[in-house]
Amino acid sequence: MRSSGVDCLALVVAALVATPVSAAVVPGVDVPAGPLSAALTALGRQANIDILFSDRVIGDRQCAALRGEVAPGDALARLLAGSGLTYRRTAEGAYIIEQAAVAPTEFEEAIPEILVIGRRVQNSDIRRTQDDIQPYQVYSRHDVQRARSSSIEAFARSRLPANAQIASPRQTGSNTRSEINLRGLGANQTLILVDGRRMPNLPSPPFSFNQPDVNGIPVEMIDRIEVLTATAGGVYGTGATSGAVNIVLQNDFRGAEVSATTGVSSRGDAFEYRLFGRVGFTPDNGRTNVMLAASWAREAILQAGERDYLDRAARRRFANDPETVLGASPFPTGNGINIIGTEPLTLDPEFGGTALGARFTTLPLGLGADVATRNALLVANAGTLTLDQAPGVRGTGASVQGSPEVRSILLNVRHDFGGGVEAAVDLIDTRNRGRRRSASYSSSIYPIPASQPNNPFQQTVFLAIPADPLGVALERTINDTQRLTASLTVPLPGRWRANAEIGRGHARAATLATVTGETDDLFLALYRDVTPAGKPVLRPLGDWDEFTTAIGSYAKARATTSGQSDRFRNLALRLAGPVLQLAGGPAALTLLAENRRETIAESQTLLFFSDEPIVFNLPRVARKVQSLYGEGRLPLTADAGLFSRLELQLALRHDWTRTTLPGAVTFFETDPPPYAKRNSTTMYTAGFRVAPMPGLLLRASTATGALPPATDQIGARQSTGSNSTPDPQRGGRFLGREVTTTFVTGGRSDLRPERARSISAGAIVSLGDGASPRLSVDFTRITKRDEIVPLLGGNEALLLANEAIYPDRITRAPLSDADRVLGFTAGPVTRIDLSSINLGRTRIDAVDVAFDHSFSAPAGDFNAYLRATWEPTFTQQAGPGALAIERVGYVDGPLEWRGNAGLDWSRGRFTVGCNGQFYSRYRVVRSVTTATEAQTIKAQGALHIPAQFYVDLYGTYRLGPNDAASGPELRWGLSNVFDRRPPTVVDPNGPGYSFYGDPRRRRFQLTLDVPLAGR
Repeated sequence: MRSSGVDCLALVVAALVATPVSAAVVPGVDVPAGPLSAALTALGRQANIDILFSDRVIGDRQCAALRGEVAPGDALARLLAGSGLTYRRTAEGAYIIEQAAVAPTEFEEAIPEILVIGRRVQNSDIRRTQDDIQPYQVYSRHDVQRARSSSIEAFARSRLPANAQIASPRQTGSNTRSEINLRGLGANQTLILVDGRRMPNLPSPPFSFNQPDVNGIPVEMIDRIEVLTATAGGVYGTGATSGAVNIVLQNDFRGAEVSATTGVSSRGDAFEYRLFGRVGFTPDNGRTNVMLAASWAREAILQAGERDYLDRAARRRFANDPETVLGASPFPTGNGINIIGTEPLTLDPEFGGTALGARFTTLPLGLGADVATRNALLVANAGTLTLDQAPGVRGTGASVQGSPEVRSILLNVRHDFGGGVEAAVDLIDTRNRGRRRSASYSSSIYPIPASQPNNPFQQTVFLAIPADPLGVALERTINDTQRLTASLTVPLPGRWRANAEIGRGHARAATLATVTGETDDLFLALYRDVTPAGKPVLRPLGDWDEFTTAIGSYAKARATTSGQSDRFRNLALRLAGPVLQLAGGPAALTLLAENRRETIAESQTLLFFSDEPIVFNLPRVARKVQSLYGEGRLPLTADAGLFSRLELQLALRHDWTRTTLPGAVTFFETDPPPYAKRNSTTMYTAGFRVAPMPGLLLRASTATGALPPATDQIGARQSTGSNSTPDPQRGGRFLGREVTTTFVTGGRSDLRPERARSISAGAIVSLGDGASPRLSVDFTRITKRDEIVPLLGGNEALLLANEAIYPDRITRAPLSDADRVLGFTAGPVTRIDLSSINLGRTRIDAVDVAFDHSFSAPAGDFNAYLRATWEPTFTQQAGPGALAIERVGYVDGPLEWRGNAGLDWSRGRFTVGCNGQFYSRYRVVRSVTTATEAQTIKAQGALHIPAQFYVDLYGTYRLGPNDAASGPELRWGLSNVFDRRPPTVVDPNGPGYSFYGDPRRRRFQLTLDVPLAGR
């Protein structure tokens, strides 16, 4: 176990605690006893202050007389004493009278929040806490605010150590959607909820689903994030095999505020801008509550030339492994013309016949037509290459990562009809646009035979030319998500409550990619020196300006457009209430019946490679899930020695899943009639917690989960033809050469859901009843079986060698007499089926640690904290007898250690904090041994990418008066304080840096938050 990195985890964040100062006393207050409403009116007139209240809130309450010199706050406290009312002061100095918060009963803490009277929230799940029976991690609004993250995904990458995500979608393309991957099982096995409800999944071509995109939700709207890092099928249903993330929004906001955020790197680039505003009000004295929020955010493109990641990776690769760099395409393209031969180069006799003594040389860009100068440079630069990036989109102008532009509108309206009857409408509408510029380096490599005039050497050479516009790609993505929910909550007898809701949603994913490629006659012009009619001659080693002008005539724009929409519908009925009184309190039961449907409509992908586009018809896909769920919480004991506060949890859920899609997918023609795939799954969660002694809480739980076959795992793909796979029962004859052979790949209709089970056990140590300091340690083991994997890895030779084990996967023609004479033991293969099968297994072991300690000192208030995950085991096996593969600590697996720690200080108007994030080292190679593994290590110059540690600073300064409940705030952040460079990663197809680091490096962020009305 490598713990040195964890020892480094120290420092971080801040939360402001304002120090109120009483306002001046008011002399001569004289308020007679009587109706409270009259007394408040009199006090407001005498003290010259605004006191806002509604007759519905005040009712017929009475109050005692009040006389003498008294401060407004003290006067209100005395008038409201014993009334069940309280007051709060707005930024403008007005006082608002409202119902005092009522502590929820014990059973209300164990039922969905939306059913708790008085809570203006839309969370349809039970409020989960960090001391829950299952190992939940809860991040508050202040945690999110202090992280200074621009999106929910960015917060999860830096502050949620159980998130084993390697690369964000924006780091590998233009898509700026969110993705969270708990434990490393895959984003499709982490369930994302918003206010306890599922969001529409983003469609993913050709006919599957991605995780919902929550990057469009402004971080300013988050009330808390509840994360369960264990299997959660018994509570949340299918798809939660590695856990669930519930994002609870702050729908109970009252007042108005606007905020503006700007950010920039310490190098003056990577600008970001964010605007946010919201208003919460009641138009009818509290019966109706309205909250409306809107936001807009944009990040500028970070260009490759503004960082040296690719330059450093290219130089390291060439220094460590020049043979490989020079041995195969793509050859390195830089700010010059790199010339590479298959043997040492020698100039043609007409140019002096000089032997360069090397296989490669380079020329600078911008040369004229002088042949003597060119030849002299070819000789002088022998044995060198230009590796620095060239200007333009093919080099310095390319994007380091996708850049988002996001806008969102959120609306929540809640009306109280009285008597516990409430109705609500909730809208989430987000637009997420991503963009990226890149280059295809294969378009810049040109072979020139020795016989051609373009080649001054006696050998065939390859020219690596950074010539815009060829190979330039512009990519844009669109991710739109809407969800509209209407609900009605009513009381039932016996303190039970019911909630019915209907939801509609829509998710659209679209991509537009344009690539400026070469025309077909470019090859003739360079390789054969045949100039097409009407086009200029190409001389890449001649005058550079003439060449760059001429090559534009050989450029041809190509485009790909695709777009799919997912229509989402949901009906749900919830019931909750107490069922019996136990020693520790009332037992609560929550019941749910739900019907959910998602449908991806038919669509087309268009490829514009010629005058007539190529059309891919993408089929209609539908998934319907019906669920029944029940969860009971049983507080068996109160204070009972070793069994104090013993509480049991039992949740049971059954999901019926029906997936409809075409049978064999053929994109170019009408598909066969669709068929329906049905799965039925029962899942459970069971656990307990107990406090055997003061300050110690023990908890343990087990849960099951399921992952139905994805839509792209059900539809099989068939093709006919032949290949070079030998048939051992027919003397090594190749498949398809004797008879027509059908090859089957992809999915199968008889696949079963993948199954998961988790076991968690942990301890929470705190002083007193949950007081600081608090330390929790939880162990979780997740085991999966029946994972869907390609049969024998899709290897036809292995299947033929194991035909006796899988006889139903190979169909043969009858063995003929002629075959017997030749010694063959079976007829020719007419069908070979390598489609998927339920054989895979996975085991994950992880330990989550959380520490919090708040304390006060003469210098101010402090809060220290730590969050860390140790994942020593992530073992996968493709089937019985197959090699078990350990993925922890490899480039394609989770890190062994991941965590962050911090320290916050606050005093008066000020808050200052720091946070450090740690990522342990990992191997540069993949967990499955490949033929290029040794080459990858050699190019990197090391087996491991070193551990990474980044430190952030942040703070808050309140600009309003000290006695204001809230006021304008100035928030700032300094990320990556020490400007640590992400480690260089040598990968010809990668960005040149470790994905765990932020390529922007050190950056500043400033936010001004201004309340326009009390909140």
